[in-house]
Formats: sequence, structure tokens, C-alpha cells
Amino acid sequence: MDTGSRVIAILALIASAAALFLGVVAYNRSGRNLDEEIQAAVDVRWEQVRISAARAEAASNLALIRARLIAGETYEEVADDFDEVHGDLSSAYEGASAEFQTQWNSLESGLNEVENEVRNDTADALSDLASLINSLEEDIRT
Repeated sequence: MDTGSRVIAILALIASAAALFLGVVAYNRSGRNLDEEIQAAVDVRWEQVRISAARAEAASNLALIRARLIAGETYEEVADDFDEVHGDLSSAYEGASAEFQTQWNSLESGLNEVENEVRNDTADALSDLASLINSLEEDIRT
């Protein structure tokens, strides 16, 4: 690269950096702070990732519980595992936004219902447990 091309490249780099700087300053002067908006977006995404990970773990643990029930174990033998799934999910949703609190309320209701069905050895217990697992997995994929 010759000297003239190098000078033009350096000037273009300086101009683009200055334009970026002026854009951020202009945006911040509009009454909105770009750093705060980026942090808020990151916080929302982190909450989604954290809850999705907890839901994936819950789906896996519930699938294990279902396999154990199919193998003939009783509710008493898997009760502690239900409690652990419930506790882990409850911790994941603790302090979450209103949208996720609504999701948790629905999930907790379904989890309690399935646990009661397993406890009472109802005919639909295994299929309802499978449905709960599928709903957790479906939410993870979306």
C-alpha cells in the first residue's frame, strides 16, 4: 500500500470513529442513555436465559422422575425429587419480571397438579407428566 492510500485509510478510520462518537453523544443528549438501554436489554435477555436453563433442567429431572415411575417406583420414592424440581424452579423465578411471574404461576399450578396426580396414583398421572415435560421443552425451543 502506498503512502497516499495509507493516509486516506487512516483519515477514513478517524472520520468513522468521530461519527460513531457523535452518534452516541447525540443519542444520549436526546434524553435517553444508550448505556442504560443496553444494560436493560442485557438484563432482560439474562433473565430469559436463566429461566430457560432452569426450565430445561426441570424438564430433564421430570423426565427422569417419569422414567422411575414407569419402572414401578412409588410417589414416596420420588417425592423428594418433585420437591427439588419445585424448589429449583421457584428459585429461578424469584425476583423475575411480571411476565415471568405469570409464567411461573401457571407452571407451578401444573407442577402441583401433576404431583398430586402421581401422589394419588391417578390414571392420567404419567400422561399429564409427559405433557408438562413437553410444554417445558417447547418453551425452551421458542
